[in-house]
Amino acid sequence: MTAITTSTPHYEYKKWQLATLSILIPAAYGAVTLSTLIESLAAAFMSNVPESASALFLILLLFTLFRYGLIGAVVGYLRAGQQRSSLWLATGGGTIAGLILFFVTNLFLKLPVNAGQLIFVLVESAALALVSGLIVGWAPRFPFRQTLPIGALLYLGILAPVALGNDFRIGVVTEAYFLAIMASSWALLAGLGGQFSFAHMALMAIGAYTSGLLGRDFGVAPLPGIIAGTVMAGLVGLIIGVLCLPLRRAYLALFTIAFAEILRIVLVTEFQYTEGSNGLQLARLFPVGGFGDYYVLLFMFAASLALMYALANSRFGMFWRAIREDQEAAAAMGVDVVRYKIMLFVITSMLAGMAGATFYHTITIITPTNIEILIMSTVIAMAVIGSLEILAGAAIGAFVLHISLELLREIILPSWAVNALVNVGIPATERIQFGTWRFVLFGLLLMLTLRFARNGLLYPVFERLSGSAAARQATVAKRNQASETAKTEAV
Repeated sequence: MTAITTSTPHYEYKKWQLATLSILIPAAYGAVTLSTLIESLAAAFMSNVPESASALFLILLLFTLFRYGLIGAVVGYLRAGQQRSSLWLATGGGTIAGLILFFVTNLFLKLPVNAGQLIFVLVESAALALVSGLIVGWAPRFPFRQTLPIGALLYLGILAPVALGNDFRIGVVTEAYFLAIMASSWALLAGLGGQFSFAHMALMAIGAYTSGLLGRDFGVAPLPGIIAGTVMAGLVGLIIGVLCLPLRRAYLALFTIAFAEILRIVLVTEFQYTEGSNGLQLARLFPVGGFGDYYVLLFMFAASLALMYALANSRFGMFWRAIREDQEAAAAMGVDVVRYKIMLFVITSMLAGMAGATFYHTITIITPTNIEILIMSTVIAMAVIGSLEILAGAAIGAFVLHISLELLREIILPSWAVNALVNVGIPATERIQFGTWRFVLFGLLLMLTLRFARNGLLYPVFERLSGSAAARQATVAKRNQASETAKTEAV
């Protein structure tokens, strides 16, 4: 049998493009650090600081920001276009650059340096250099017009808590990351593998309840509980896959609907274990406040999406696409259809379990209502509206739609708009509350998407960024030209 191989594309980057990407994470980290530092100092005693101390503080901030940028710049220089430069060389170079500038700054400002501070700066510089090196190394696998928007979105995500400020707003965006993981992992299962499942939220709940019960009854910390919940969701996904995936996709949909409803009823009735409708309490990820929950979900979203794209572009992804298109033909070519279908179902089950266990540790409670069919249908609709065939499209669709639904709870009109509506005979107030009517607008958007944009609203955007539309047109043009040439030669 002929071995099936896949190749990873490589795009040429200019040095300034690699430099821009290499300083992305360090600059964002520095901006967040400095913004929170300035905010806390200003609230405490900034107004009483004398002029000389203010100048000293400003110099310290500039040196600190320059140190973060220098780490990324050194990493970008060491990895730009040099095949012999390893990730560890770039990481070491960035770390040394950060340490040197730190010592120069403290020597210039005559500030003492202790061992704890030095260890922190060393670990901080190494972590930032390592991340910058990974970004520079992976970037050429995608065109710059794709990498730049991804980097800009990640940069905005890192800076978002400083701009949002309000705990409720940060919580809404954190939940949006959770829903983005759920929608994109479901798109991987249905859009790439052709497996239509209604058990995704139920598998999420298995991860969350497993972690919560281990913490309540056995005192297990959140991190080991999240790992155990992820494994448990994968085991349940394996059982469902073994039972249903040898059959046609309609049986999987019917079985998962029944499974999700049975699990919900069990969670409600077995209240002596699960607390029933009152909900199961979970320990917080971080005992103190801050942006920790937000950044954990942001990192998990970015890592999950990167993993899903790596799988989609691997030989496994090629097999899953073949099974989706025609599993009989794939089986005839030697693909173990059942094995790869079960593998995909287990992977997406573990992603759902991990996301659920982590997210519900941030809000500290989960109830059986979180796995109702209506909630699962909402996640599916978000993926379909974004783009079922593109993982990032499904994620962005879930992210934007969740925030839009929250914004539509209440709209505050400016006074001039209220006066204009009243003048034309339309009764209006400054506050318009949509309530459940916002889901009517959501359903209308879904209907319009299914009618006029079946591949999702974001599909044309990603198609243009990837250049697949131009490539398809070029392929069609070559095929038409070859057909015309063949006809001419035949005449």
